[in-house]
Amino acid sequence: MTDTTPRAGAPLLAAAQAQKHVTHNEALYQLDALLCARFLDRDLSAPPSSPADGDTYLVKATATGAWAGQDGRIAYCADGGWRFYAPFAGLVAYVIDETALVLFDGAAWTDYGSLISVQSVPHIGVNTTADSTNKLSVQSDAVLFTSLSVSDGGSGDMRVTLNKQASANTATLLFQDAFSGRAEIGLAGDDDFHFKVSPDGSAWADAIILDRNSGAADIPAFTNPAKVRAAILGAPVEAMADLILNTNIGMEISQENGANSVALAATSTLQTKYLVDGVQAAFRGSFTASAQQVTDCPPGFRNSLMLSVTGAQSSLGANDELSLVVPVEGVHAARLAFGTAQANGCAVFFWVKSHRTGAFSGSLRNAGKTRSFPFSFTVNAADTWEMKSALIGGGDTSGTWAIDTGVGLCATICIAGGSSRTGAANGWTAGDCSGVTGTTNGVAATSDVFQVTGLGVLPLVAGTAFADIPDAAHSPFILRPYPSELLRAKRYYQDVCRAGGHLAAASFLMQKSTAFTIDGPFPFPVEMRVTPQLRHSNPAWANASPSGNQINFYDNAGSGFLTISGALTVTTSGADTPQAIILRLQAGTSFNGTIGDVGNLYLGSSAYLAADARL
Repeated sequence: MTDTTPRAGAPLLAAAQAQKHVTHNEALYQLDALLCARFLDRDLSAPPSSPADGDTYLVKATATGAWAGQDGRIAYCADGGWRFYAPFAGLVAYVIDETALVLFDGAAWTDYGSLISVQSVPHIGVNTTADSTNKLSVQSDAVLFTSLSVSDGGSGDMRVTLNKQASANTATLLFQDAFSGRAEIGLAGDDDFHFKVSPDGSAWADAIILDRNSGAADIPAFTNPAKVRAAILGAPVEAMADLILNTNIGMEISQENGANSVALAATSTLQTKYLVDGVQAAFRGSFTASAQQVTDCPPGFRNSLMLSVTGAQSSLGANDELSLVVPVEGVHAARLAFGTAQANGCAVFFWVKSHRTGAFSGSLRNAGKTRSFPFSFTVNAADTWEMKSALIGGGDTSGTWAIDTGVGLCATICIAGGSSRTGAANGWTAGDCSGVTGTTNGVAATSDVFQVTGLGVLPLVAGTAFADIPDAAHSPFILRPYPSELLRAKRYYQDVCRAGGHLAAASFLMQKSTAFTIDGPFPFPVEMRVTPQLRHSNPAWANASPSGNQINFYDNAGSGFLTISGALTVTTSGADTPQAIILRLQAGTSFNGTIGDVGNLYLGSSAYLAADARL
């Protein structure tokens, strides 16, 4: 029989032992030291200076002083001295200064927590209560997940895995405000990666979707122009201005007529007449009307085109109509690829103000008038500006559509149209339609007034959503700057010289080239569509300073206006191009003055000369 217990090494009483109390008390000391063991510290290699009875330490190597030679043993203070005990395998102790449990495995001390394995527990709540839905719940200011270092047997990496059962399920991180969802990232209902946001925890919108196959980013707000344009004031709407196919979107360019009224007297023959740059009236019937550029317009615009009925036609003949026609040059319309299998779509949008309410209409046509797409729109409130738009989602894959300097297409607003001028809405048809069957008669009374502005033809990719058309709030931002629009308009019509109500001098010099001709080159500021025709007010020659509809040539060398013998002819030299013309004033007999003299052309208050290359 041994003298100590086999595990803790506590002394045993021997048979017939004298002074048994000594051995018994020593065993009790050892029990006090080891039972429910607690170490004040395990990082000391020298004893503290003033220990109290019962203080217990784990001696750290290399021990000195009263602990010398006791490395790794348990030092227990009793009766003012130290007792030392060897730890045994399985001994558990609480280290007070570390608030940690440690276990002796027979060779070294190990943190007790590293040995605990928690498996298949139903719930874990840290500082809070877990439940059947949130089986792991943590209430804390912060949560740390850190890697297991290589020195501790780990890889140094840290990865958190969220796994779902199937593609249609969800594996995400949800961010909440007062337990109401505001953002969510992850695999939400499919295998693409979603970034979602919500204003209230109920309505959710995808901000970004990353395609699982290609990695391509889909930003729904960018593919939903209505959302983009509601959030971004200028771009990309401003960029649309140069995409608009037609000229004079805002009706602010009126080189020929200015703000003067243009009379329209309908007859049994179809007539056309330009009202402002890029917009003409097509009219037939028995009504009369006037048209002019006015300043009554929606906010953000400067002008509109107003048509007023001065002589009514209550019943329309089959071929009667009053339409506004906006021709688009083929070089601009070419991007639509009409007439091919790859035809794109387009949209026609505009502001309208009409005294008469009801269902009005319009159309898109080719130059040959063999292909048409009628569309309808409704005027809801009398004498009120309303934004209208028509989507032609699929372009015409048939017919002939010019892509040169001729007419590529015509956009039409039908104010009144007889039965032969209209057709079924929202489809391509082989025919010449200005509008939709049953369209309102907008010339039925002398009270009828119809105004338009902000009219644009916008190319769109086939199948584009209706929301891609600029809305009312953003429509002013697709107007091109006035100088740019004016230069664009001058490709089709431009004044060589217009007096504008007062005596005016031309901006170029002329020369008396023969006894009966005066010539002057006029280079155009922008190349015209084709070689233009010369238009003028059929002025008379004034043998002095001109007035009214008169012109004259001031001879700078002779210091005076020239006189004429015979009739005046205003023409060109014939060497005209889209880049320039040579204006020629020709006398029936002769002009006075010296051949070779240079001078200036003067116009009376109502005289004008213009170059016309309109469609």
